[in-house]
Formats: sequence, structure tokens, C-alpha cells
Amino acid sequence: ATDADKEGTNNSKISYTIGSTTWKSNFTINSTTGEISLLSRLDYEALNETEHGVINLTVFANDHGSPAPMRGNVTVTILVQ
Repeated sequence: ATDADKEGTNNSKISYTIGSTTWKSNFTINSTTGEISLLSRLDYEALNETEHGVINLTVFANDHGSPAPMRGNVTVTILVQ
């Protein structure tokens, strides 16, 4: 995520989190960089038939702005084979 606020201020500081999902316990996110990593192995056979090997994670980006923090989100699609 990017923003147009002055660097080095709380308004320009962005933190990342993964939204609530069945698969949240399998992933971690670096709150500073937004890099997503696996915490545990994914098993294609364990996926629900309706998922067809696709896991969608919602990633939130929050600034630490004042007077009101801002928030955005994106869907990250992970293909399990």
C-alpha cells in the first residue's frame, strides 16, 4: 500500500493484517511489509469441494493517522495444487 502523507509521520505508517477466514491459522502476515507466509502446509484434499483449490484472504492496510485512521483492503487469491 502507498499513501501521500509526509514520510515519518503516523499518517504515513501502514500496518497490515489478515481478515477473519477459515484459513487464517495457516498464514501469517508481516505487519510492516505486508508479506504473507505459510505457517502450516496446505493440503489440496482438505479443501472444500466448492473452493476448487482456491483460498481467498482479505488483507487490510491501516494507517495510524490522526484524527481518524484510514483503512483499505484487498483480496489475495492463493491457488493450491
